[in-house]
Amino acid sequence: MCDMFLFRGEQEVKKGTYWEPNENKKIVLNADGFLPGDRREWYFKLPESYLLIPMFLFALALSMAFPYGIGAVIFVLLYALYRILFFLSCQCERLVGSALAHIWFRYKPTISFFSGHSKKRKRRGKK
Repeated sequence: MCDMFLFRGEQEVKKGTYWEPNENKKIVLNADGFLPGDRREWYFKLPESYLLIPMFLFALALSMAFPYGIGAVIFVLLYALYRILFFLSCQCERLVGSALAHIWFRYKPTISFFSGHSKKRKRRGKK
């Protein structure tokens, strides 16, 4: 059972998130590969939903601090506020980007103008 969660440095592992507790390093592997370091370093494999545990503990602490479910309501309101602010920041970024694109020479950094061939006509040699 421990072999599923504990890994050593230089060991070949699958993609995922790994934690080195001695130096508090988080290693994210996007593809299968080898863990950094030597064989003396230990790594824990974090599950994909490793942020759900602290969120659950935070909601539990709020429920204990504010009885009768008020803590859960506060948690839901904070989460809703987070989602609203995230949506507004994305919209502001899009609006500012489009405004700047029309001000400065119609600059559009997200559009590629390379079609793969030259637009200039090649000159034919004079015969």
